[in-house]
Amino acid sequence: MRWAYQVKDKMKVVAVLMLIIILILANNMVNRKTFSNLNQSIASIYKDRLMPATYIFQLTDHLYQKRLLNDDDVQSNTLPTNLQQHDAAIKKIISTYETTYITKSEKEQWAAFKSGLQQYNALSKAPVKDKTAMNNSFNKVLQSLNALSELQASEGNALFKTSSININGTVITSQLEIALLIILGVIALILISANDNNLTRIQRSELN
Repeated sequence: MRWAYQVKDKMKVVAVLMLIIILILANNMVNRKTFSNLNQSIASIYKDRLMPATYIFQLTDHLYQKRLLNDDDVQSNTLPTNLQQHDAAIKKIISTYETTYITKSEKEQWAAFKSGLQQYNALSKAPVKDKTAMNNSFNKVLQSLNALSELQASEGNALFKTSSININGTVITSQLEIALLIILGVIALILISANDNNLTRIQRSELN
């Protein structure tokens, strides 16, 4: 009869080990998904929030440089070339910005910026420049860029909160896994101890 107890107890131990393996695999799958989401959030913070904020700053700088050139009463021979350089740089930045992820609110402000920029460029290239109209148009363009900058900060903060939630979730699941492994380890020790006690009892009964 000794072999019957051995087989029965071995099956219990195998069942415990299988449960441990299943729990570890399940937790690993959850953690992999969490880390994947975390990597995406971090990448998005850099690519879709940090870099666009840099592009907005560069656009603002080029626009101010253009304004200084347009407001200069002394018209030099290099003025058209300098303006073209700023226009080319602005066009390149706009193309790069549009490759990033843009939310619905950002699309609205971006459209307003491009429309305002087109109007400002038309006024600055007119044979007779209307300074008041140019200033008003320039201010509208800056307002759109400032609104975009605020939206970038808001979206970046939302991504940061999402990343924090993912990190906290990973910590919790890891702690839960450790707790379950300890509990299951204790159960396994109890089963092994019970197995030894059963064998000892059987051996004593056979001796009697």
